[in-house]
Amino acid sequence: FMGSLGRGIPVLARRHDVTALLVEDPAEQALPASGWVEWTDPETGRHGWARTSSARLRGRFHETRLRQKQLLLQSLLRSGVPVVSLDTASEVVTPLVAYFRSRGRRAA
Repeated sequence: FMGSLGRGIPVLARRHDVTALLVEDPAEQALPASGWVEWTDPETGRHGWARTSSARLRGRFHETRLRQKQLLLQSLLRSGVPVVSLDTASEVVTPLVAYFRSRGRRAA
């Protein structure tokens, strides 16, 4: 879910039972202050350097990640797609079992 949902998920959700599993890694939520970092955009091939020790850059990165997540959740909810949030730093079986049990009770 790093990019736009486009029309695929909403169209799929109209005809099928779709659940989105939003798996997040805490290490990807904040940019570490590690100095100069070389980067390459895999989609465009653009290349450059970023000074990750900049509090302003880290703040913009964090705000962008939050905005992306917010837009994604809004789009999924508008499409009627339920979301199960999982965290790589936590156990995942319990939230999944709880979600599918709750769905089973609603369907019965």
